[in-house]
Amino acid sequence: MPAPATGDAAAPPAGQAPAPPTPVFTPATRPEFTPGAGTPAPAAPVAASPPASPGAPAPAVSPPSPSSVIPPAPVIPAPYAEARPGGEAERWRFRDAHLDRVVLLPTAETHPAGTWTLSSYEIVVLQAGYALSDRAQVSLTFMPLVGRDDVIVPIDVSLKGVLVREGRVRVAAMGAASGLVGFEEGEAFFGRAGAVTQLCFDDACRSSANVSANLILAGPALLLLNGLGLVFRTGEHVALLAETEVLHPLGREAGPANGMGLSGGIRFSGRKLGLDVTVLAPFSGEGDLPPVVPFIAFTYRFLP
Repeated sequence: MPAPATGDAAAPPAGQAPAPPTPVFTPATRPEFTPGAGTPAPAAPVAASPPASPGAPAPAVSPPSPSSVIPPAPVIPAPYAEARPGGEAERWRFRDAHLDRVVLLPTAETHPAGTWTLSSYEIVVLQAGYALSDRAQVSLTFMPLVGRDDVIVPIDVSLKGVLVREGRVRVAAMGAASGLVGFEEGEAFFGRAGAVTQLCFDDACRSSANVSANLILAGPALLLLNGLGLVFRTGEHVALLAETEVLHPLGREAGPANGMGLSGGIRFSGRKLGLDVTVLAPFSGEGDLPPVVPFIAFTYRFLP
């Protein structure tokens, strides 16, 4: 009786060589793989995703949210780089206590938001101001005059707002009310409205030329006050000042109210203190004004 076949091998057909037996390993006899020279190591197992059920749609891939996309930084042209917030032009507003005026005429700049200013013109004329924002400020100017029977107080309330602050150009609009308080007959007031354009010589606007026009409304009389002022910075805390003003009557109601003034001097200013030492030379058709008048202006400001 023939012996049974061993392993998986079956009896070969007649006339053929027998096939080699298929090795059968048990857990105890299974050989371990040992990588040798020139033998690639087996790849690490990769966790496979579970197969999708037949007919199921492919999973949707959501695009990245707009908040996760960082836009590129804007490119600021060189002429306007110093005028951006935090630039040199912005920092200079904190370093000049007299940046809002020339001698008597205003510039188109304002103090930083939240700044309080206390000024004295010729010692007896006092002014208090406050910057409502980085583009608007209000000021109150007064001078007590003590008479025999009553006290007459010249008073002026003005508001200035910056309309344009781009590169080396500044434009501001102004409105004011001036008058005398203390008359027995009542108070007398007149209004002013105007604008000023400031052309800067450098990006930080340390030096500039200022052209202004003011319309004075005194009842039926109208007068036009034009001015040109120059601020030329010679150092961190020193500047030269020059200014001219021309007063024109508009219509017959103002009569011969006309005149011209020249002024110039030197400015010492820092973050909190400002001092202008200048002289004024007024001219009129009557010839009763002194040829030269000294003019001193002092400012202390409380920065935020």
